[in-house]
Amino acid sequence: MTDPTQHDRSVSVSTIERGESPRTTPLDGPPPASRMRQVLALGGGEWRLLRRNKVALINTLLVPALMVAFLAMLGATSGLSLGVMAPLVILDMALVFTVYYTLVTAVVARRESSVLSRLRTGEASDGVILAGLSGPFVLATIVQTVLCVLGAVVLLDAAMPANALLIVAAMALGCLAWALLGLASTIITRSVEHAQITTMPLITIALVFSGSMFPVAIMPDVVQTIASFTPLHPVGELMRLGMAGTDADGAALSFAETCTHALRPSFVLLAWSALGAWLVRTRMPWSPRR
Repeated sequence: MTDPTQHDRSVSVSTIERGESPRTTPLDGPPPASRMRQVLALGGGEWRLLRRNKVALINTLLVPALMVAFLAMLGATSGLSLGVMAPLVILDMALVFTVYYTLVTAVVARRESSVLSRLRTGEASDGVILAGLSGPFVLATIVQTVLCVLGAVVLLDAAMPANALLIVAAMALGCLAWALLGLASTIITRSVEHAQITTMPLITIALVFSGSMFPVAIMPDVVQTIASFTPLHPVGELMRLGMAGTDADGAALSFAETCTHALRPSFVLLAWSALGAWLVRTRMPWSPRR
């Protein structure tokens, strides 16, 4: 008969040879907690660490809000009112600087301090670990966007959203895509300091073609087509459809028409999410890369 301990040793050796952290399964003790409780526990720990990091906290909470004061003024050139432009801008900025950049630095810091590899030896799955680490940044983005939408209606006399479901879709799909892109960017990021370099190309391209900084409508048709496939522009499309209920030319749309126009940007965001998920699953390092 085959010695089961010999089989376990061979599995561990082969795992280590592939550069992966061995997963352990507890044989005794209480049953493992539910996945939701694991995500909440990891997210709570990440939030406590975030509060102690003043720079990351500023990037998470203040930078998106401060950018609104400047970039929302571009609504006059894009044909959108300030009440519509402000929620669109704050969601774009929060996705780039909170969900993407701050998540990259946080995950790389946890990886280089061997926290990720230690977490993998517990009962939580890889998906639960990554969801827990991403949770605080996603939640901060959603809260800021919801508050901005409410503030636009109450303080800026904006009309009630034409299609609230598309606002929810913009937040959900945007957070999903940019969180996965952030996790994928850790593949090429060797240190927290290096993150400033590795994240800059995607941030620059996304902001230039988002429509928040420059009106995409005045660009050549080929540029507009390229912009529609970048990972931030579709978020703005969904927010515009949800808040104003208008197409790119400013024409009013019915509720059903806004849903139809939302299909393309939704599929683009899902495609970016699928690409990010594939990169994370196949190439993301969990151990320090010193």
